[in-house]
Amino acid sequence: MIDPIYAPQDFVTTNVVGAVNVLEAVRRLGARLLHGSTDGVFGDSSVYGCAVECSPLRPSSPYSASKASAEHFVFAYVRT
Repeated sequence: MIDPIYAPQDFVTTNVVGAVNVLEAVRRLGARLLHGSTDGVFGDSSVYGCAVECSPLRPSSPYSASKASAEHFVFAYVRT
C-alpha cells in the first residue's frame, strides 16, 4: 500500500487529476454525476463535532487533502 503521508503524488494523480478527467467527460457528454468523497475532508470529527455537507473542508492528511481538492473541482464545475 502507498503511504498517504510520504507519497501523496499518487493520490493527487488519482483523486485530483482523475476527478477532473471524469468531470470533463461528464461535461462533454452532457451527463450527470453523483460524487462521493470521504469524511476525512472535514478533518478530525472529535475536534470539530459531526460534519454535515455544508461544513468547511479541513483535510486531516495528504490523502484527504487530495479528496478535498476534488470536492472543490466538483463545486467549481457545478457552478460553472
